[in-house]
Amino acid sequence: MIEDNSYELYVSLRTYNSSFFDIKEGIKEAYRVLKNNSVAIISISNGFLNQNEKKIIPGIIIPKLGFVDLYRGIDIVKNLSNILTEYNFKDIEITPTNGEIYISAKANKE
Repeated sequence: MIEDNSYELYVSLRTYNSSFFDIKEGIKEAYRVLKNNSVAIISISNGFLNQNEKKIIPGIIIPKLGFVDLYRGIDIVKNLSNILTEYNFKDIEITPTNGEIYISAKANKE
């Protein structure tokens, strides 16, 4: 088990996209292991490579349906931002790119 308040950086790349991942538990654990003012960086996929056209298409493909949801990544980010606030993170920043949305926040343990 990782000790409380023992890390200065928490990084999670695309983990929070999974329908099987408990976002609240993930943030709760990140907060537990981070030191005060330490940073959490989380990426949410928000695009995929179209092999035929050789370009990035915005959105997330819904498994088994083949449907592209343009808003799913953004909805995950909104939910994640609310949960980060609920668990006492501060200075939440959202940085979108062509295929990812990055969220950074600091653990506020004062």
